[in-house]
Amino acid sequence: MAGPPRLRYNRCVVDSGDWPRSDLETLGRCPLCGSQRREVLFDGLVDATYFCAPGRWTLRSCADCRCAYLDPRPTVASIGRAYSGYYTHGEDDAPSPSSRLGRLKAAARNGHLRSRWGINREPASGALSALLVTGPGLLARQIDQGEMRGLPRPAASRELLDIGCGNGRFLVLARDAGWRVRGVDFDAAAVEAARRRGLDVSVGGVEVLAAESGRYDAITLSHVVEHVHDPRALLAACLRLLKPGGYFWIETPNVASHGLRAFGAHWRGLEAPRHLILFDHATLRKLMEDVGFARVAPAAWRPTYQWMDMSSRAIRDGLKQDQMRASPASRAWSIFVEAANVFRTGRREFVTLTATKAP
Repeated sequence: MAGPPRLRYNRCVVDSGDWPRSDLETLGRCPLCGSQRREVLFDGLVDATYFCAPGRWTLRSCADCRCAYLDPRPTVASIGRAYSGYYTHGEDDAPSPSSRLGRLKAAARNGHLRSRWGINREPASGALSALLVTGPGLLARQIDQGEMRGLPRPAASRELLDIGCGNGRFLVLARDAGWRVRGVDFDAAAVEAARRRGLDVSVGGVEVLAAESGRYDAITLSHVVEHVHDPRALLAACLRLLKPGGYFWIETPNVASHGLRAFGAHWRGLEAPRHLILFDHATLRKLMEDVGFARVAPAAWRPTYQWMDMSSRAIRDGLKQDQMRASPASRAWSIFVEAANVFRTGRREFVTLTATKAP
């Protein structure tokens, strides 16, 4: 299959170059189940999100376990090159809203954080929270299932670990809700930003916690598992670190999503070559159960499609991510897709699962 045309970025032609052959590893089989039965899902993928990683990439679909994976892919030693312009983990929090609508939404959000989680943020309005959050409920779902990752309210001295914590925005919320928090991340700049918030954060991955076992009451991984070379080992380490009966939450792009079907090679969730492996609900659930997690189940629904739709349209049009916009037609379409995805777990943009460790 021929590769896609060269992409345009801010009206300039991007020539991504080649990834050095000596820094590639060829798998020849599925990294999850070992099957050699596969087909090409997309060929000639490029970094059309951050425009910093060289190379053209082939994403293959396993005929047996249904995951999708890059082959060949960057080696462990060279993958850092794909993150040279990857800014999401180093971003500061969004500025305070300037529009009246934005301020009203912030007041409703903060009112819910205060009443539901005991988190004090300003401005906050209990009345707006009751109207906009507990009324339609969409904002509450965004907060409870997205920002707070479905966490239970903590008892005294309960400890949470966030793997891939970035600049610590989620850890600050969890800490203010009463959790004792800790994080790890490979991005040294993001770790430094998190430490400036007074957070206990280390540079690296789960390997920096190799001496620990059964310590954490909750562990969360937000869009991490797709970046690692050995997802099974990562999940096994998480199970080891979790206390019996502890809470586990994970989220990753869904290779069976509506967005992938709609946008194909332009879908935001592909992000080659940083996303090495992609799951659907059944594949990730089986992997977690094989590792030893108990009560693996889909997290409660929250709306996610509109952002992925806007981001994918930006990729399709060769735009920067900060140039993405939603037209009235795309907003209407997003509402329709979201309404359908309330009942179609397997078509949601993300695989979001919760689990526990058996006593």
